[in-house]
Amino acid sequence: MLATVQDLIDRFDQRLLADLARDDGTPEANLAQNPRVLSALADASGEVRSAILQGKRYTLEDLANLDADDAAFLKRLVCTRAVLNLAAARVGVFGEENYRAAQQWVEEKLAQLARGERIFATPAAQEAGLPKTEGPLLVEIQRLNLLVDRCEGYYPHRGERMVTR
Repeated sequence: MLATVQDLIDRFDQRLLADLARDDGTPEANLAQNPRVLSALADASGEVRSAILQGKRYTLEDLANLDADDAAFLKRLVCTRAVLNLAAARVGVFGEENYRAAQQWVEEKLAQLARGERIFATPAAQEAGLPKTEGPLLVEIQRLNLLVDRCEGYYPHRGERMVTR
């Protein structure tokens, strides 16, 4: 799993989690052993991992070796998704507006990670950056004194022949 029960407790109100962990109206005393909480975290980890790996920018090893800040962001995504999984059957306890806002936030961040608009600070992702193109400058080409440059009027002007897009 990408996040633990303690990560979940650190990020959300423990009373809310205890209420969402059971359906009978009594709060769960032991969240760490509750099968519903563990399932919600496992499901959320799978969903987040799937969305992140879809973009093919990261490997499972990359996710396991994130620095502290990126790991905290990843845990935040997983924990928010886990709470949404817990609250799906009891949206009223979590609040309908809170539920929709949290769901929109998670989906937006996962889509951004998949598209590369947001990245984790892994070496491969940082090196990717913008594509680099290399080639001679127009001035360097003109200095070559090629036949096409010496026969003005016979060949189209260089600016018309070179790709500009």
